[in-house]
Amino acid sequence: MSLFVNTFLKNSFQSNLRFIRPCRSFHFTHVNCLYSPASLGIDGYLLTRKRSKEQFANFAEKFRIKMNDFASDSKNMIFTEDLKNMVHLAEPTDLELVLIMIKKFNTQQSEYRFGSFVFGPVVMRMFHFLDAPKEALENTPKSLEYASKLWTQMNQVGTLPVRRACTYFAALALNQGAPQRAMESISTQRQHYVTIRNIKAMALADMGRVDDALPVLRSVLDIDRPSQTDKHTFFEETVERVRQAVEKSDSSDIKKEFDDIYKALKDRGLIENKTLEQLLNAEILMTKKTDSTRAKSPFQMKKMPFIPRHKYPKRIV
Repeated sequence: MSLFVNTFLKNSFQSNLRFIRPCRSFHFTHVNCLYSPASLGIDGYLLTRKRSKEQFANFAEKFRIKMNDFASDSKNMIFTEDLKNMVHLAEPTDLELVLIMIKKFNTQQSEYRFGSFVFGPVVMRMFHFLDAPKEALENTPKSLEYASKLWTQMNQVGTLPVRRACTYFAALALNQGAPQRAMESISTQRQHYVTIRNIKAMALADMGRVDDALPVLRSVLDIDRPSQTDKHTFFEETVERVRQAVEKSDSSDIKKEFDDIYKALKDRGLIENKTLEQLLNAEILMTKKTDSTRAKSPFQMKKMPFIPRHKYPKRIV
């Protein structure tokens, strides 16, 4: 009997071992962040979060229920102190509640808000702590207004934003239905970059300027050569956006022109299955310059022959 039990248990264990043993190995990569937690204010957020949890230790759930009721009832207000406490008590399951409270708080603040507490950085620290990047990166009209104001101030002082900043701002403008701002933001950039020409085509299509959008698509056909390794491409979403604008135009000539351009782009493999968002969020890779390509400074001292160099007195460092 004992032999039977032992054999049965052994076979059962081996047959079910695959459910216990991990199917694949996991590799962890060390990530170096650009900013330390202290510089982002995460340390201060965690300290306040700890104090809030201690303060609400016995009635945190009751507070959540109360905030749910306040957020769902149009008659109730969201006070600064309530939102501040909720942001520091929030768990991943509370994100929807926090977002509702923030939106309601923002709609009432112009009429009822008297405090000076700034929630933006604290909310972003909450998203960082809860590992919620999608919620943190959500495109809103208020975000566009803030970015536009900042953009105007930079231009007034003569600061030229880098290309990545321009394309981020343009993408935000496109998502918020402001193609004119998108066009303005890329006006100072070179048009041969893939992000710039895609944004330009999208913006023109959204403005209904199909006659101007089609030449942008056609331009790469004159530049691209079959032997080239770096293709001048367009995204599928860009071409589709232009197609929708073409269909709204109700012009048979424009439709035929678009079909010809689309066929040529397709045949040459110049339409890629990527999105503007994917490219904007791609990792920035720095290429190492070789000695032959590294630009020399005009102030760089030319190397002198070995013997004459010793005529100069040695510097004491």
